[in-house]
Amino acid sequence: MATFISDIKGAPFLIGAVAAFSIMQIMTPFSAGPLSLLLVVESALFAAAGFLGFISSKQRRSNAGFLTFCGNFLGLIADIIVHPTINGFERNLFPLEIGLHMFIAAPSIFIGVSASKFVLSLIKQK
Repeated sequence: MATFISDIKGAPFLIGAVAAFSIMQIMTPFSAGPLSLLLVVESALFAAAGFLGFISSKQRRSNAGFLTFCGNFLGLIADIIVHPTINGFERNLFPLEIGLHMFIAAPSIFIGVSASKFVLSLIKQK
């Protein structure tokens, strides 16, 4: 999978966008659950997106985390636009929601990128 994704230019951006859109669609039915659990699951999934975004980037790996983060923003915007069609209700506080999810995504993506750097350094040592 990673070799196929890494052939696409802008793969980290695409991974960030798809991850954010997918996370928001998956989390919507569970929004009645405990908020702390939802935020932990969301941050773990964003960290996985950062991990995949860094590994899939062949060129300019230093920008992979930033591209994943920017793709995340696009995915959130796409979810806000599509959400009323799929789930049947609108979001009134979407600017705050974007801010909250970006605040959660930034350190999570950084952790995912750091973990992928560590894993790649271990692979290169062998």
